[in-house]
Amino acid sequence: MQATGRTRQYFLNVFWSWLGVVTLLGTGVAVSPVLFRTLGDVQAGIWTLAISFVEYFWIIDIGFRPATVKLCAQMLAEGRRDSINVLLNTAIGYTGAAGILVFALLSVGEGWIARVLGVKHPDFGFLLFAVGLSWSFGLVFNVFTAALEGFERFDLSNRNAILVMFVRSAGTLGLMWSGYGLRALGWNMLAAQFLGYGLAGWQLYRVFPEVRIHPALVEREMAVKLFAYARQIAPALLASRLQIALLPSLITSLGSVRLVAYFGNTQKVLEYLGEGIGRIGQVTMPRVTEWQTHGETEKIVALARYGNRYCLMLWLMAGTFLAVYSEPLFRLWISEKFVTETRGLMPVLLVGYTLSYGQFLSAAILMGVARYQRYSLSFFGEALVVLGGVAWLLPRYGLMGVAVALAVGMTLNRSLNLSWIFQREFRVSWLEMMLSIYTMPLALGAGSVLGLMALREKVLPGMHLWELGLVGLLNTAALAVAAFWLVLEPEHRQVVVAQVRRRCGLAIA
Repeated sequence: MQATGRTRQYFLNVFWSWLGVVTLLGTGVAVSPVLFRTLGDVQAGIWTLAISFVEYFWIIDIGFRPATVKLCAQMLAEGRRDSINVLLNTAIGYTGAAGILVFALLSVGEGWIARVLGVKHPDFGFLLFAVGLSWSFGLVFNVFTAALEGFERFDLSNRNAILVMFVRSAGTLGLMWSGYGLRALGWNMLAAQFLGYGLAGWQLYRVFPEVRIHPALVEREMAVKLFAYARQIAPALLASRLQIALLPSLITSLGSVRLVAYFGNTQKVLEYLGEGIGRIGQVTMPRVTEWQTHGETEKIVALARYGNRYCLMLWLMAGTFLAVYSEPLFRLWISEKFVTETRGLMPVLLVGYTLSYGQFLSAAILMGVARYQRYSLSFFGEALVVLGGVAWLLPRYGLMGVAVALAVGMTLNRSLNLSWIFQREFRVSWLEMMLSIYTMPLALGAGSVLGLMALREKVLPGMHLWELGLVGLLNTAALAVAAFWLVLEPEHRQVVVAQVRRRCGLAIA
């Protein structure tokens, strides 16, 4: 009964995580074109640049959030609930100091940053201040969210995130339609984020009523444990944050701030869709920690085989559609000018994203079992490849050069290198593992792309929203049916069939 309840909680976590992704997609679909059309490409680029630039300051986190998730899950598996308060207070002690540093740096440096980047808009400095203030408090309150995830209560953390996204998006739309500008967007973002911070604290109290926040509970021994785990994560966080933050800055410096809006919105579509896969990784990490604690390594290796294959198949349901219909989608969603400025970017980016999502759970597993350091260090190589490639290719080939650099870096590190590290850590055959993950999903994806190209050429060109919706449904349904018989593990397929039969029997009764 206990195992059944934990399985139910796992799938409930996945459901709420995906509901959060659906909300993120919905708000993005509603807000992005309004921002682009109301503010124009220059101010939309400034908004994107301001948010991305503050990613620099997340470097200060140095992996404390995932360390809190991992250690909290481990303490629960070991029955050490009394140690969780020490963990939380020690993490808050560090992140509180880091948050103060972030706030101080942005307060004195916003004007200098604007001059270095050559952005003269009067509201840019305020946006840096507003986003930085939100993020500095977020460093602290992320400890509460991390604890919820360590308790495997992703349903609660995602409910909070959904509410925050809704409030922020509704406020953004209302402000845009009322004629307000960037400064008002900054205040709206602050209000929504602080709502989320309060909700995180309240939800943690509901799950863990014995929670206590007091400086006396900060312990040096616990700080050593946090740093010991966080140092595995820190190089990857440092490299990925710098890459995320520097990419818009490079585009602005070597091109123009308006190009940030075009590339950023194209990439944002893929990032939003990838959130669904990312949430599976978040839900999986504490479960893997529990298996490791109980010595169940065979379960971990099996999860890597079928879990990565499932993640890749889920990604392809949307990725194949975007490979063929992204231009009609952007034409109807944003504008013809956007299609012209971003033509050809989506297929190139899809190569890197598709191959990387075939290994996404491998990274989550390595993080959950605390064997992440080698892969973490490799992110520096990826960042160098991407940023160096952008610096050389952007002046010569425009945004297409940015897309190529990003796709190459992702393929080399997040697919090939990650899979190699995983097989060395768990002593499995690299070739057999790669074939078991990629062969059938990529074959089905290729067939889907060919079918969609024929469909677009002869039947449904995507001139109307209903056409795009119909094509998306048909493609998803066809791939889902094929995946059920050709991708799903036999025992998982039997579970699904048994559940359907049981449900149908109950409905008939």
